[in-house]
Amino acid sequence: RFPWARLSDDSGNQLELSLLLDEAGDSGAAWLVSMPAGQPKLPGPLEADLYVALGQLYNTQVPVEERGLRRVVQTTIGELAAAAGRKRGGTTYTAIRTGLERLQDVAIRRVRTHAGGAVRADEERFHLLERVRYRHLRGGDGDATGVEITLSDGLTESIVRGEYRLLNTTDYFR
Repeated sequence: RFPWARLSDDSGNQLELSLLLDEAGDSGAAWLVSMPAGQPKLPGPLEADLYVALGQLYNTQVPVEERGLRRVVQTTIGELAAAAGRKRGGTTYTAIRTGLERLQDVAIRRVRTHAGGAVRADEERFHLLERVRYRHLRGGDGDATGVEITLSDGLTESIVRGEYRLLNTTDYFR
């Protein structure tokens, strides 16, 4: 339900993506996905893979009954690379850090119109990620970079409302 990734680099330096959804009667919905000035373009394939991997980790780590209360995913850069179907290593880790920063900058504006009632339209704007925090860890298997990713209120509220689609991540990453 969040069409924020272009999934290809053949559209030039696109900074906005719009999706209009028509429903019965005068009701409908529109999504506008944007990046702040200074960003070269909307997120691409790596960020889409990171987003799917974050969703998978969130579903694994947070029980259904706590999804409105807990918004944090804890992992390491190496585990996130593996979950996103990427090889572990220095250039991948740098790309993941850059990808998480880009995901943090993604803004979604949702407009929903209604055919009847006192409210003609609802509009809200939110980001996908609220915070990304890195911790450089020492361990028995060598050093690792832990990452704590806080999903935004808007994103977790939509999960609680059921506005998401489950993916078969095995097929997706294949």
